Amino acid sequence: MAEDDKLIEFHKQLQSEIIERAFGEPAPGHDDEGEFKENVFTQLWIEYLADAGVIDEGVVCYYRRKVGSAFVKVNGYYVDDETRRLDLFTSMYRHTEGAIVKCCGRRLIKRPAP
Repeated sequence: MAEDDKLIEFHKQLQSEIIERAFGEPAPGHDDEGEFKENVFTQLWIEYLADAGVIDEGVVCYYRRKVGSAFVKVNGYYVDDETRRLDLFTSMYRHTEGAIVKCCGRRLIKRPAP
């Protein structure tokens, strides 16, 4: 299977898992269904990181506030008790049915939060 085919298959499986887990009402305090799907997306990636041994476990914790003229957004975190390091996770999830758009990580980092 070509790399593009593997990526497309992974994308389909990921979207399916997000839809399955996000089925139902948004979490308390979250009115937007898209925001809730983003939390599910974050949880899945936390699980992938834990399965890969990068972290032990993480916590989904949506936070978004305006600070000055910018927004601060955090979707989750992990605290390594041994090293006393805090890892913050920010997710940029958009549900798509079609093609996967390849993009540059730097452009995403510089992009203002919605």
